[in-house]
Amino acid sequence: FLTILFVLGVAMLALALLSHPYWIISKIQATPTWLFYCLAMFFPLFGCFYWLTDVRGKSGWFNLLKPAGTATLTCYIVPYVWYALQQIAGWYYPAALGSGVPGLLKSLLFSLVIVLLTGLLVKARIKLKV
Repeated sequence: FLTILFVLGVAMLALALLSHPYWIISKIQATPTWLFYCLAMFFPLFGCFYWLTDVRGKSGWFNLLKPAGTATLTCYIVPYVWYALQQIAGWYYPAALGSGVPGLLKSLLFSLVIVLLTGLLVKARIKLKV
């Protein structure tokens, strides 16, 4: 199973490289090149997570991110509440955090804070349901 996933990942990377001269890489336009690059990352990562959690039994390593999977709707809505509060209060991030490595680090930290805040809301029995 793991071999198949890694072979699929390599095949998708090859297709991405072959299709790139014909299509741009665009998520918005849903180009084949974008799909192939995404699948080239997805298949091996899925295999790694499967091996780590189901085969090796290390699912506890992901407890920090568990609220994002168990309270998905709440985790989805929390950033919109934050953005509204931020705009009302007039808080803005420095321009240096808008792109490049600092921007990626800000996004990673922001996502982690949102998941942790969602976890706190779940512990307080505040959870959105459909």
